[in-house]
Amino acid sequence: MARKNHRLFKAMTRSDTDQKGDLPELLHRLNQPLTAIGNYAQAGSAMVAAGLADREALLALFDKIAQQARRGSDISRELAAVAGSGTT
Repeated sequence: MARKNHRLFKAMTRSDTDQKGDLPELLHRLNQPLTAIGNYAQAGSAMVAAGLADREALLALFDKIAQQARRGSDISRELAAVAGSGTT
């Protein structure tokens, strides 16, 4: 655990970071799909609560949520590589 934390700290503080190694950028990129997932879920809930939810609209929202989840998963793998954990 200490070794993994040390690698993560090194990745955060190194000056020669490449795009994958830029931890603040990766964290920002991960926040974007997470925020989108929350927004799409709230929109779906609001549509259902207002009685405006039709099947096609909800299916479109579910598709958008799935796309953002895949995007977040891809970024999570990049973060794992930066941390040197090797886990996916």
